[in-house]
Amino acid sequence: MRRLLLFVLAAGLFPAVAHAQGLSIYFTSVNTRFSNVQNGQNYNNTTATYTNLFTTSWPPEFGGGVTFNAVKAGPLNLGLDFRGSTDHSTTGADTAMFGPRLALRVPIIHIKPYIEAAGGYVATRTNGTIATPGGGNSTATIASTITNQYAAWEIFGGVDVPILSHLDFRAVEIGGGKGYLANAGVTNINFTNTNTQISLLSIDTGIVVHF
Repeated sequence: MRRLLLFVLAAGLFPAVAHAQGLSIYFTSVNTRFSNVQNGQNYNNTTATYTNLFTTSWPPEFGGGVTFNAVKAGPLNLGLDFRGSTDHSTTGADTAMFGPRLALRVPIIHIKPYIEAAGGYVATRTNGTIATPGGGNSTATIASTITNQYAAWEIFGGVDVPILSHLDFRAVEIGGGKGYLANAGVTNINFTNTNTQISLLSIDTGIVVHF
């Protein structure tokens, strides 16, 4: 996943491609709130059933992406955006998404508001516990890093502020969406349980370089 993010960012190193496509690359500080993340389980020896545990995390991440600007019509700019983020610590999250992006250039006040709909992959890593049923009425719990993988979507809206002819300041970007558990970090989870769906809320800021 992290290699994929580096590959996306490295695309900006090819100026010939950038000139032909009308390309922008950006680097951001990302903070995403992941709600209702499955991070372990308890086991009831009496009923011989598992109970899923959930948590909320808000890890800081480094993000970035590439926008291919495909169509320009007056102040409107329609493009295709590829984005990702990662956190290299033991707990955190990784994301990789892509989707259409529509931007508007406002000449009088010199801002560029935009909106984007993206879908892709999300992985979370949280500190949790795994139940190990014992004999009789005993059950042990083992601390573990729980990694879950999701199919996800998110709607983004933000404002870029031009600084130089080829450089913008991404003043703010806010996103919200959902993730659907595809691969659980623990066994014995009930995938028909609607609690396996997580909510995403992200706030970003950064810089944008245009070619």
